[in-house]
Amino acid sequence: MKRAWLLIVTVALAAVGCLWFVLSGQYAAGNVYQEYSSQRTDRWGTSALYEALGRIGREVSRNEVPLDTSGLKGAEVMIIGLSPSQFTGENISEIEGAARNGNRVVIALDTGDWIFNYKKINEELWSKWHVRILDTRKTDDDDADAASRARDYVKFEGWQGSESMVSRAFGSGSIVLTGGSWAFTNQALKEDRDLARVQAAVGDSKRVVFDETHLGSVHTGTMMGLVRRFRLQGVLFVAIACALLFIWQSSAPFPPERAVAKSDLQLAAASASEGLLNLLTVHIPANRIVAACVEEWRKDRGRLVGADKLSRMGDIVAQKAHPVEQWREIQALLNKTKT
Repeated sequence: MKRAWLLIVTVALAAVGCLWFVLSGQYAAGNVYQEYSSQRTDRWGTSALYEALGRIGREVSRNEVPLDTSGLKGAEVMIIGLSPSQFTGENISEIEGAARNGNRVVIALDTGDWIFNYKKINEELWSKWHVRILDTRKTDDDDADAASRARDYVKFEGWQGSESMVSRAFGSGSIVLTGGSWAFTNQALKEDRDLARVQAAVGDSKRVVFDETHLGSVHTGTMMGLVRRFRLQGVLFVAIACALLFIWQSSAPFPPERAVAKSDLQLAAASASEGLLNLLTVHIPANRIVAACVEEWRKDRGRLVGADKLSRMGDIVAQKAHPVEQWREIQALLNKTKT
């Protein structure tokens, strides 16, 4: 049993160690977060920009709650890696509300391999902001110069700027749209820096907030919210399964114990004679031993002896002699009967 418990503890510690090693490596690299996240340190993250802004004196933070409930005012809100398909009516209203609160909202489109049909997908964006996003990778014959333009750009009415970056005032704030998020990634800042574009997008605000909600990192304030945020549902399922298996193993032995026939009489003795001696000593007084033996003998063999002999045996038992002497008299009487 001790070896079994030692094995269980060893396996559990090894599993916890492996889990800690894997998760620590994933969290160190930020791979549990989506691309363009400021908490991701690999090539597709934006942690380098986040840390660089902090080192030059900017007040840098992350937003993990919906913009309409964040309470941000007078800040530079960086929304990096937003997909064009995320421009829904609700999302557009949320971004516009953040701008009207006095924030400068910078939206950098992602550079994923999508084909964007702006006539169908961008109807809400056009009706609310009068702007369209074009994908220059899909060109038509009547738009031959599209290949020479920026990879992703916006077509605007009432906006100011170039094809790759436009801005427009909303209330006391503004919204900036820029095509492509590659310039903000860690690898781009290391190998192919476009500082002019980064500086134009970031602006000169003292407070910069990197939005993480559009990447799926939303703070819910509950344990299950953290599990969903870090995608640990599988780990939780394995932990619950291990706990159930441990409870089952503790309540039902494996393999099952072999059934043992129950007995009303159990003798703790090395031999049958010692067991009989223990039984007589514990349950029958010394002055009743001969009487008990005679009574049991009469049940089995009494019919073979005459009534006068049985009466004589009763008289011998009634005497207050020593049990050994009584037994000798009875033995002599029975032998005499046989002869």
